[in-house]
Amino acid sequence: MALPGNWLWSFSKEAIVNIGSISGVLFTPFSGSYCAFKAAFNALSDVLRMELKQFGVRVVTVQPGAVQSQLVRE
Repeated sequence: MALPGNWLWSFSKEAIVNIGSISGVLFTPFSGSYCAFKAAFNALSDVLRMELKQFGVRVVTVQPGAVQSQLVRE
């Protein structure tokens, strides 16, 4: 992804909030691809947290647990 030269400075003292899932940490049968994606997403957030810290950008990952949804019902 190509971004303008000083794009990070416009985010100084800001936060990126990623919505992950507990499925990226606790795995369940028959949801392998979903769990794998969420685990990778958590890893990406961890790396962004380390890389953007020097620019004053906080990266937070919210990992909610199970919620009543169509995915859970099926």
